[in-house]
Amino acid sequence: MNITPLSIPLNSSGLHCHNDNFNPCARLNICFNYTGLGISENISVSYTINIDTNRKKTVPSRVAVFDNNTYHKDTFSQYDVMISKGGESCSSVDIVVPIVTRQFLETLTDKLYVEASFSLSENQPPGKLKPILNNKPTTQKVLAMFESGCNGTCYPNLKLTLTSRPNVIIFGKTVEIDIQLKVTNSDDQSHGTRFIILASNNTDYLGFYQPQNQGTELGTCIDPMNVSVVYCDLDKSLFQQQVGLFNLRYNVSKHRLTDQNIDVYHATKSVVYAVNVSSTSSDLDWSDNNRQLEVPIQYISEIQLTGISDPEQVTLSAVSSINLVHTYHVYNMGPSPMATAVVRICFPVVSTQVQAKSTSDKITWEVYERKIDKMLDGESHISQKKTEKKTTFGEISCGTVDESMNVIYDVTITQLDLEETVEIDFHVVLQKSDLIFDKVPAILFKSTGEVITTNRRDYTIKSLNATFQVTTEIFPMNFAAETGRISLWIIIGGCVGGLTLLVILGVVLWKVGFFKRKKKDDINKWKRQSGYYASRKSQSIDHVPRQSNMVNSVHW
Repeated sequence: MNITPLSIPLNSSGLHCHNDNFNPCARLNICFNYTGLGISENISVSYTINIDTNRKKTVPSRVAVFDNNTYHKDTFSQYDVMISKGGESCSSVDIVVPIVTRQFLETLTDKLYVEASFSLSENQPPGKLKPILNNKPTTQKVLAMFESGCNGTCYPNLKLTLTSRPNVIIFGKTVEIDIQLKVTNSDDQSHGTRFIILASNNTDYLGFYQPQNQGTELGTCIDPMNVSVVYCDLDKSLFQQQVGLFNLRYNVSKHRLTDQNIDVYHATKSVVYAVNVSSTSSDLDWSDNNRQLEVPIQYISEIQLTGISDPEQVTLSAVSSINLVHTYHVYNMGPSPMATAVVRICFPVVSTQVQAKSTSDKITWEVYERKIDKMLDGESHISQKKTEKKTTFGEISCGTVDESMNVIYDVTITQLDLEETVEIDFHVVLQKSDLIFDKVPAILFKSTGEVITTNRRDYTIKSLNATFQVTTEIFPMNFAAETGRISLWIIIGGCVGGLTLLVILGVVLWKVGFFKRKKKDDINKWKRQSGYYASRKSQSIDHVPRQSNMVNSVHW
């Protein structure tokens, strides 16, 4: 009994026993011959093959016997094999590694023992004495080795790199992230190359794929415990300068990044992936076999600022002051909830006081450039210092008055959820004496709001509209809308011009034949050509009574 080849290669592409996957294989040849006295020319024997006999009983065999398109694990038996006297009778079977697993590669240097036991069959050729086997032992054993390609123990040099796509998780927008594991080998072949991926507890493993267009060796990933640990194994050995790639998909939706115990405003700021790559033999340099990738979570909120004046138009009356309310609305368009933002509101204070009010507990404010008197219920107002009156133009705003007369409200808004709106009211009292209508029909009183944008690594505030102005139109007491008058000669001239154009249009249409009746002309032509008029004339003559008859009829 012998095995061919004795040194079994890991790639069987050059052997007759290879399969479609070119897994390691060898051919086992078993030959019988016999001598004896008083026995027939032919006898039959039976034999049983036990494979990988030196393994532990609890460990499955690394190889199987392949015969008649069937894998036989552990043992293979043949019965009633006929052999002839004076020569060798041989048969052969293939020994194949069905699946190249990491467990197989871990035992690559262990010897492969194959054992065969035989006996004379119970069924012998008829009419002959039954032979007796007198040679011992009746067991044969052979061994073979798997080629590691390294003259014994391999010493690979694996290098691991990690990348993510995208490289930033936008809370509320990013749903999935791809983590790419890339290993290269710069030395002896690496057998049983394995990745171990440990992810933080705010993400879930969804699956994997391998980018075939980048020339990767094939492999498989599993998460056996359905937890945050994933194992990825290459199916075959990784030779020098070869590359192994795995793209792992993870769930990073906003619902996964938070849970019932952590709200969106206290969630972790990143997702962490720790990866180790190893082989079944010692690596020359372990320093580049471990990598950690931290993917930051960024909160991006786009803020829309709008406002309205109540009332929008005011006409002065005998009352000495005007009461206005400028209401600003702050709306979070997302995609992330907004932890904190500042909206700056500027008022040109030509009035006695400005008061800020809000019913939302998410709003606080600070006032600059004027003395703040605290009021009840969280209100504040500005005491206006007496200043010399200046000529007021058609607009009163922070851009048209002296900067020293501007009051700035820094409104801080906290924990504004996605698609949530808060509002703040500013009650303004304008003194009529502060408004001078000097050659202007109206005065526009404007306040200006601005979202203070923020651009940090983990937090970004953007504004849909950089600034927004709320405007109140103020008219004097004697204001009346001027109605325009149209001269009579303009009306007469318009009518005459319109009639003239109508006549000219009619003449042009008549000249081009618009009013002609072509069908009537065709009928008249037909009547002339067919003698219709002549026949009608003769008929009319026949029906007219003669003069003599008319006379006679009269006298009778």
